[in-house]
Order: sequence, then C-alpha cells, then structure tokens
Amino acid sequence: MKEAQGILYLLLALMLCHALFTTGSHLLSSLWPVAAAAWLHLLPAVLLLVLSALPTLLFTASFLLLFSTLLSLVGLLTSMSHPSHAQDLDQ
Repeated sequence: MKEAQGILYLLLALMLCHALFTTGSHLLSSLWPVAAAAWLHLLPAVLLLVLSALPTLLFTASFLLLFSTLLSLVGLLTSMSHPSHAQDLDQ
C-alpha cells in the first residue's frame, strides 16, 4: 500500500511541476513583448540618467584626487619637519 501511495505522490508532484512549467512558459512568452517595449522606452531614460551623472562623477573623482594629494603633501611636510626625522638624515 505504501508503494502505491509513494507512486501516487510522485505522479502528483510530476503533474504539479508540469503545470507550473507550462503556465510559467506561457506567462513568460506573453510578457516578453511587454518587457521588450518597456525596455525600448526605458533605454533613453537610462542613458540620459547616466550621461547627466557623468560630470558629477568626474568632479567627485577629481576632488578626491586633489584632496588625497593635499593630504599626502601635508603628511610629507609634517614628517619632514619632525625633529627625529632631521636627526635621522644627519646620521
């Protein structure tokens, strides 16, 4: 009896998987044109957003580069003016 019950559960699981797969494939095939049309409408907006953010990104990168250079110079000048560094150079 348990073997028949196991076979029935297996058949039920297979039928459920088949139903989900066919429903999912029908749903995806019907949604594909909608997704393609939405992508065609969204592509210019995404490109415009990226292009409008480009100057801000470049400004931020140049500011960070300048800031890190200034910090390096301050660190270099601080270490050179330290008295122990001058003694090390004399020896």
